[in-house]
Formats: sequence, structure tokens, C-alpha cells
Amino acid sequence: MQEKVEDKVNASGKDAFYEEIFSTLTEALSALGLDQFAYYSLPREGAVQPEIISNFPREYYERYCAEKLYRIDSVIETARHRVTPFAWDTAATMGAECSNIFDIAKHYRITAGYTFVVHDHYGNMGTLHICNHSHDADTFNHLIVKNRASLQMQLLDTHERYVAHFGAAGFLFARDLRNPLSERENEVLHWASIGKTYEEIAVILNISERTVKFHMRNVVSKLKAVNAKHAIKKASDMHLLAENPA
Repeated sequence: MQEKVEDKVNASGKDAFYEEIFSTLTEALSALGLDQFAYYSLPREGAVQPEIISNFPREYYERYCAEKLYRIDSVIETARHRVTPFAWDTAATMGAECSNIFDIAKHYRITAGYTFVVHDHYGNMGTLHICNHSHDADTFNHLIVKNRASLQMQLLDTHERYVAHFGAAGFLFARDLRNPLSERENEVLHWASIGKTYEEIAVILNISERTVKFHMRNVVSKLKAVNAKHAIKKASDMHLLAENPA
């Protein structure tokens, strides 16, 4: 029997406003023939747990947050560097480290979909994830393409309401503007700064060498450096290099 999607808000606190957003998204997307969604609000930089309003199964998000899977979510990482919608199967892979989140998502049939992105002037981003839960692939893709503009506007409206509400209430994410790097990026940067090779860092952190390179590319991008060596120099100048990030 097909698992029933729980029509609940997967977030704690702020219930009245979240229920309002949830109802608006449910009605708007249902009118377009789309039934499974998730809206995230989170800082553009840093591995911070997102605020989530969704009708994905609650158990999925309990594991997603408890196991901090947002730190290795390739869809979120791709969204940080995009302004246009993208299919999940085109998201940048983060290597073997992602296998856990893929296995969990597959269990809940959260495997195919599209993500829409908006970046705001506070340094946060909003994402609208549409999962294909009830259509064949061709029908789903047709619905996304046909309603692309409407879906982007729905995200813009939702995120603007979110920012206006929580900005006024003082609930916007507190961002560490001094250090834009995630915990894992800091670890990779630390070991690289003391002369460890990518292969050695992979062994130390128990991740693949490919994933080490992925994180270092993010470090270079976030610090607006030319290459890894330049990123280490800039991080040192900014006093971002911890003696031992672990």
C-alpha cells in the first residue's frame, strides 16, 4: 500500500504563522496538480539547521534534523549557488558521504523532484522543493515546466512573508559573518593548512578524497580565493584557522 503523506507542518513553535504558510502552499500547489512540497529558510552560508514547512513524512524530517543530514544535502548545497530552478538529479554530488541521506530519502519515496531558489538581502535563502509523489516522470516534468513561473512566484511570496514576519519579530537567523564556512569545511581547511594532502585528510575525516575536494572547492568559493593555497592564506589573514576544529 502506498504510504500516506502526512499533511502536517514539520517544524516546532510559531505554529499559527507556519500553519498559515502551510495552508497557502498546499492550496496553491494542489491547484497546479502538485501535492508534495517543502519550503526551507536558512542562511546561505554555514551548516545551520533550516526552518522547514512541509508535508513530507514527519519521520523523514525527524531523522533529517536529528542526524544533521542538512550538512551533506547536495540539493541544499547546489541551491546555495543557483538562482534558477533545477532537477534533483542534476544537483552536485558530494560523494559517498551522501549515501546515507539518499538511502533515507528513498525509503520515504523522496527521490525525484525540482527545487526553486531565492536569495534575500539578509544573507538567507528560501527554497521550495517539489517532490514527484503521484505522477509519471513525463507528466511531472510537464507540470513543472508549464508552471515554472507560478512556482517561482509562490516561493518569492512565501519567503517575503517569512522574512517580513520573523524579521520584525527578531527571529531571523543569527549569522556568523566572520566565518562563512561550515563545520566540515573548517575541518578540511584546518588539515590542509598544516600540510595534509587530500588523501590524508580523507583518511583523518573518514570521508572520500572526492568529498574532501568538494569541500575545498566550497572553501575557495566562499573565501573568494583563486585556489586552495590562496584560500588558506586568506583564512589565516581572517583568523579563521582553528588549532583543532574537532
